[in-house]
Amino acid sequence: MNIPPVPSPRPASAYAGAGGPPRMPIKLNSPGNTLLIQIFAYTTAFMVMMGMGLVFLLIIGINMGPVNMFVGMFLATIPVPAYITVLLLLDRLEPEPPVMMAMAFIWGATGSVLFSVLSNDTMGAIAHAVFGAGHVHNVLGLSVFAPINEELSKAFILLVFFIWRRREFDGLLDGIIYGSLAGLGFAMSENFLYYGRAFHQGGAGGALFLLFLRGVFCAFSHPLFTSMTGIGFAIAANSRYMAVRIICPIVGLILAMGLHGLWNFFGTNIMAEVAQTPWIGLTSIVVIMFPGAFLMLSIAAYSLWSELKVIKKQLAPYHHNGLLSDEEYKAACSLFSRLFFRFGAMKKAGPAGFYHAGNLLAYATELAFHRKRVEDGTASGNMELDRQLEDGFLGGVMEAKNALAAGARGVTPRSA
Repeated sequence: MNIPPVPSPRPASAYAGAGGPPRMPIKLNSPGNTLLIQIFAYTTAFMVMMGMGLVFLLIIGINMGPVNMFVGMFLATIPVPAYITVLLLLDRLEPEPPVMMAMAFIWGATGSVLFSVLSNDTMGAIAHAVFGAGHVHNVLGLSVFAPINEELSKAFILLVFFIWRRREFDGLLDGIIYGSLAGLGFAMSENFLYYGRAFHQGGAGGALFLLFLRGVFCAFSHPLFTSMTGIGFAIAANSRYMAVRIICPIVGLILAMGLHGLWNFFGTNIMAEVAQTPWIGLTSIVVIMFPGAFLMLSIAAYSLWSELKVIKKQLAPYHHNGLLSDEEYKAACSLFSRLFFRFGAMKKAGPAGFYHAGNLLAYATELAFHRKRVEDGTASGNMELDRQLEDGFLGGVMEAKNALAAGARGVTPRSA
């Protein structure tokens, strides 16, 4: 079955003066990179990160013994799936590439934490030599050195994404997702050490109490800090001004360091308070941490609302010219309608209908964000490449529509 023609496939074109009629929709591919190069790059990156993770485990294993280390690893991984699920649920509008989300989490859990341990120990030794083992040394280590080293190391993967795949930062929420995943990975590996030490010093009871404290009440501390850096990169990625692209990530990083430093400074006193008066200490954690988590979720909610407005505006011409039906356009513009649309497609065409409906919405969403980047002047700047990208997204929409129509009739769609 051929892809049916559509009226005016490039409505209100952002490419006035480009010349020539639009091409037939094509499958979207990653521009400028072959599949082989991408596989090699991903494989190399993961191998390097795994090597860093093994070095980190070797360090803490020597430091506190293998039994304590494995107990710490077990306890630290228990709450992680739940928190990753929360982030994935936030990311349902325009899901980020799984490989990039995995890289953010793994970098936080391996390279970032290894760099932080080594740099914190080095700077701590210097501070000890200069100031001695006193209050100044403790404050510098916890509230200055640790926030700087840890937030810089976590920010590295966000910088790589910004340089390498800047167009994946479609809004503030994408920065929150990538930053939170890096922070979550870091927190998990850091807790290997904390929980292992707690088990060594206080047995199972001490380790479980610390799990409750750090894994529940303080679980979003590192994701919150690094999401500030992610928001900075997201703002930069969607600005055409070079000054904004430089300043915003730096401001986000400084804010992450500041929040981290404040938390560590007050957290030291809070932990001591918890040990002596548990309920007063836990109340202090709630007063400090929960507003931060609420702020992050509020920013995420605002970002979702803003992105839905972008989708509604940018896809309106495609709705008016018939490329998107009323049902498809309505589904693209609402999170709840998307779910109903996909289940409706599954009712008509089975599991394949659910899959193809998801593809249609994904391509339509990417099309909307691409047109927004072109409109704002933040796309690639290469007219030919931008046209190919738009044609690719259009081709994906049409192929999904074709597959849905064929599935509803019980016909196996032919590949375009």
